[in-house]
Amino acid sequence: MFFYAKTSDYTLNRFYHEHSEHYKGYPSPVKGWRVSPERMAQLDAEDRLYFPAKKDGRIMKKVYLDELEGQPMTDVWTDIRPLSAHDQERMGYPTPKPLALLERIINASSNPGDVVLDPFCGCGPAIVAAEKLGRKWIGIDIIYRSRSDDKPPCGGFRP
Repeated sequence: MFFYAKTSDYTLNRFYHEHSEHYKGYPSPVKGWRVSPERMAQLDAEDRLYFPAKKDGRIMKKVYLDELEGQPMTDVWTDIRPLSAHDQERMGYPTPKPLALLERIINASSNPGDVVLDPFCGCGPAIVAAEKLGRKWIGIDIIYRSRSDDKPPCGGFRP
């Protein structure tokens, strides 16, 4: 069977078979449904419901990983590796921090457009992170160098 229409404004009603006598559906949960019948119909139309094979199972809403924010982080961050002796981010200061760590700290503690202050900025990795993340920034440090030396002792930070 083919269906043709002159415009995209047409009517095409669906037809359904009646349920057989053996069809029982899924029983209501003991405490009742959490959502309205309209919302259930909408989720079903969007193919967002999972129907278990056994009728005594629970109907569940499908949730996709790309729609979730992920597992909340705790206060222990083990996913950012420390700097090794040969990393380019190491500039001769005694306590270097990975740029990824500084970005996470700045993201966690400020919003774009906020001001980030680093009163001991050294070669400026926190300043680089702040700039990259759209923050205003102020960096302060004491750099001792002779007048004949025309470049900073750390050579400038380059991520």
